[in-house]
Amino acid sequence: MHYYLGVDGGGTSTTAAIADANGKIVGTGIAGPSLYKVVGLKEAMENIRKAVLAAEKKARIKFPSYTYAVFGLSGVDSLQDRKMLSEKIYKHSKKKIGDRFRVVNDVVIALAAGTDSPYGAAVIAGTGSNAYAVGPKGEAYAGGLGSLLSDEGSAYAIGGETLRAAVKSFDGRGEHTALEPLICRQLGVKNMREAVDVVYSSSFNKTSLAALAPLCVRAARRGDNAARSIVAHATLELGSMACAVIRKTGLTARAFDLILWGGVFQAGDILLLPFKKAVHHTAPKANIVLLKKSPYMGALKLARGI
Repeated sequence: MHYYLGVDGGGTSTTAAIADANGKIVGTGIAGPSLYKVVGLKEAMENIRKAVLAAEKKARIKFPSYTYAVFGLSGVDSLQDRKMLSEKIYKHSKKKIGDRFRVVNDVVIALAAGTDSPYGAAVIAGTGSNAYAVGPKGEAYAGGLGSLLSDEGSAYAIGGETLRAAVKSFDGRGEHTALEPLICRQLGVKNMREAVDVVYSSSFNKTSLAALAPLCVRAARRGDNAARSIVAHATLELGSMACAVIRKTGLTARAFDLILWGGVFQAGDILLLPFKKAVHHTAPKANIVLLKKSPYMGALKLARGI
């Protein structure tokens, strides 16, 4: 029996899926995050291994040998990332897949999951953010270079701005915002001065900061000015990211699917409506779609060569 493996690994979790030769999914497995730039390479590889083993157990495959596999992973932002992760995956899985696999950024599998067209674009806004497009002029990426260089519009970036707005509110250096009591409650502190012990502790990481983004969205929906400003800034950055790859790949005058994936897009109309307006100013024929399928479907699609 021919089997194909697709893996979607991000800053929150890792999902592996196995399909047979007909494309039928016979098993899926979930494990912890595999964004190696946050959890470290050892833990990332271990979570990929756990997700694959869980999928194999569900599929009742004891001695798997895959025809091909695609790993769509957050943090694959350079050739060095791809080379290093490919070497690690080969070392850990050579009996199962040998060199019959490919490592790509997770935005690539999101696009594959969302459209059957050879051309299209995708934006991911989860723990991190990035954009990707394929068009008549080739392919292009924007963002996705980590928090120091370009994670604008991500939950991590929103979480950071939310913390700073709450501190400024407490200090009296900025406008008073409902974010202040919301953050204090979330962190379990009496005031934002005490927050320093939590935020700079070893247990508070990129994922912890990203988890503050929903508080900002909630406050923005209730009309809080500081929160609305943060969400508006995120929208501007994500729109800019999308438009950059659309222009570079020659899609501005074409009809194409723009696939959106990630928790930030669950903010709803407060973010989506201005985002769509910004994109349609550059690419009026873009069909903007919130991805309903899991991105691992895109990984399987690429693995099967469809």
